[in-house]
Amino acid sequence: MIAQIWRGRTRADDRNDFTNLLQARIQAEVASSSACRGAYVLQRQVEGDQAESLVLTLYDPASHGGSVREQTPRSLLPSDKEARLLLGCDPTPARYDVIVDPQRALLYAELCRRFPLRFAGQR
Repeated sequence: MIAQIWRGRTRADDRNDFTNLLQARIQAEVASSSACRGAYVLQRQVEGDQAESLVLTLYDPASHGGSVREQTPRSLLPSDKEARLLLGCDPTPARYDVIVDPQRALLYAELCRRFPLRFAGQR
């Protein structure tokens, strides 16, 4: 699995408009790609009057049924509408190999909760 991360900053006043544009684009991406496994939009207040948005998109390049083009994560460069609201952004998204995916982490946490390790000592 591949994680692609993109960051951008907007004015705090433009936060909701920018989020709506991002959400529409991400929903279209998830719906149109057989390799895309989901996306998250994270936001935080920075420097008083600015908001930073981080988009985390997850792709499975080994997914079946998609073309080679679909299996390659798409660029997250901002659209023209989004660019008008941006104060700055990373021009190229960062890509990471996912080592521990959310399902595996949740499964491990659930197993630890149900079966806590107990050390047996000599009696």
